[in-house]
Amino acid sequence: LRTTFIAQNTSHRAIMPHLDASALERDIDGVALLAAALGIPGFQPVRVGAPKSRQHAQVLVVETDRLLRESISTQLHARGCMVFEAETGEQALAAIRDGQALDVLLTETTMPAGPDGWVLAEQARLQHPCVSVIYTSAQPRRLGCEASGSLFVEKPYRSERIIEAVRELALRAGWSGTGAEGAEVTR
Repeated sequence: LRTTFIAQNTSHRAIMPHLDASALERDIDGVALLAAALGIPGFQPVRVGAPKSRQHAQVLVVETDRLLRESISTQLHARGCMVFEAETGEQALAAIRDGQALDVLLTETTMPAGPDGWVLAEQARLQHPCVSVIYTSAQPRRLGCEASGSLFVEKPYRSERIIEAVRELALRAGWSGTGAEGAEVTR
């Protein structure tokens, strides 16, 4: 099996199809030394066509209350999640459909206008079949409407409950990044 690798940094880009993938897998430091010998400083191998492993669970937080949304987003970010925010059902639907990877949809069930959390979860599962869903609401739970494997958190809730719910889903799905730092919050 031969794989093309690309060596890249901010000022150089070189394609090295002659390098054997198994050798690269065994000794990435040796490859970096080879790249340095070839005059490619800051070498970082990127496997072309191979899926990148993500280090952070990607969470879409849909909450109409700005302070609550920002608080949850900040706390998830601090625990290593990449967080995207939406204030309305329309914003959330656009985010779901944009092709961005999504691991968790955290949505309140009732929205003042546009699609509600139940519809958002259905749409999210159409676009991202493995997405996990956390519903939040002060209204009673609608059994039979929830996506399989989802969680329901009753409002009012403590933010720690949401963090625990994301952590629980992370364990189920096997993601990393729910306890590390360094992710982004996208608003």
